[in-house]
Amino acid sequence: MVTDLKTLRTHLKQQRAALSPWQLHQAAQRFAQRLETHPRLKSAKTIALYWPVRGEADIRLIKSVLKPHQRVYLPILASHPPQTLRWVHWKPSTRFKYNRFNIPEPLPTDRLLTSQQLDCVLVPLVAFTLTGQRLGMGGGFYDRSFALLNRQPRPLNPYLIGIGYNFQQVPKLPKTSWDIDMNSIATETQIYSGF
Repeated sequence: MVTDLKTLRTHLKQQRAALSPWQLHQAAQRFAQRLETHPRLKSAKTIALYWPVRGEADIRLIKSVLKPHQRVYLPILASHPPQTLRWVHWKPSTRFKYNRFNIPEPLPTDRLLTSQQLDCVLVPLVAFTLTGQRLGMGGGFYDRSFALLNRQPRPLNPYLIGIGYNFQQVPKLPKTSWDIDMNSIATETQIYSGF
């Protein structure tokens, strides 16, 4: 089991940041091909993406294959509750600013959605297991934002698809009570589901 999460994060973030622009572009095309056939993504009306930074898998190409009735949202840092996310409709006219982590964030012009109002969310990750566990950047924003999914029985929505490269797969991760597992994991070559 991986117990030194700081070392693991550092190693995988360095590996991700070392990908060339060509490798990132090729991977983005492969992610779009995999994701456009995902049944939960195809049936979703409200879909949340993320803006990739520092080598994160770029899934923005999926926007071009979605149907007109499907609305795409991007996260912004919420002030209340603290360290959570809210979701802004991403339109051609959307303008951006950099948040405190230097990540492009849309300026809210419409009503913000809560996590409960999303059908499907593509979630960035640093590491994952084949049991649906996800290791994020360490801030807990996604875990806090989707804490509703730790209820029993687990609500059907939002459906979470973790997004990462094959090299981000690890055999095991330590588990805490607040960790939110993914429903599926998508890599550039495969989709893992049924955890």
